[in-house]
Amino acid sequence: MISHLDRWFPPAGPCAFCGHADKRHRLWDALLGNFRAGESVADIASCYGLSYEAVQAVIYERPYQRSRWRRSAVPVNMAIEAGYSGA
Repeated sequence: MISHLDRWFPPAGPCAFCGHADKRHRLWDALLGNFRAGESVADIASCYGLSYEAVQAVIYERPYQRSRWRRSAVPVNMAIEAGYSGA
């Protein structure tokens, strides 16, 4: 399911804080939180030193957070371009 995100975020082992099998969830949660708070994809990418495409992929896929985007009436790319925060 998330193997295509390995392109930007190589597997990094288990999380030392919560024991989750994949510690990348901490970064992904932070990226999604910033997006929900209204930051633009470009600003988030710059802040974390990531490419625009990497941040956009996480926002689109919402790894480990599957509810709203998949059923949203707003196509994700349009929402990102329009600056929709997902809140």
